[in-house]
Amino acid sequence: MNINTLYATLLVTPLLGCQSTGPSLTDGEFSAFQQAELPSVMAGNWTGKMGPYLASQHWESDGNGLLCYSFGSTDVTKKMKYSQGEIAIQDGDRLAIQHQSETDLLVSPNHLPELAYLFHKDTQLQDASPYCSKILINASTRGL
Repeated sequence: MNINTLYATLLVTPLLGCQSTGPSLTDGEFSAFQQAELPSVMAGNWTGKMGPYLASQHWESDGNGLLCYSFGSTDVTKKMKYSQGEIAIQDGDRLAIQHQSETDLLVSPNHLPELAYLFHKDTQLQDASPYCSKILINASTRGL
């Protein structure tokens, strides 16, 4: 393998996981997705890894939430909604809740159910990235 092929492979391979191959929300469906009241153990802040991203979630008891993640110099915040064991993200992705407890939240993307992302309760956002900590603390004090 020559060096150009190696560079091309290294640049393209991380993008392969970005292609959604299964059910997701189409344009306009996020606003129509009706959130439901959250199970009480899910309300609050959670932090974990989603691939290379340090990700944090903030959930209100009414089923509205924010997903925030950071990697390198990239910081992103997206709205989320919860209903019946499923999380809808404003970019069209959906996550299925595999397990939830007072301390752990395990989710998997609907388009790749073999993947699982583990979040832990992070009430004070001590494990969140500096960007996400600031954004989510602001959201939790002002509301979504």
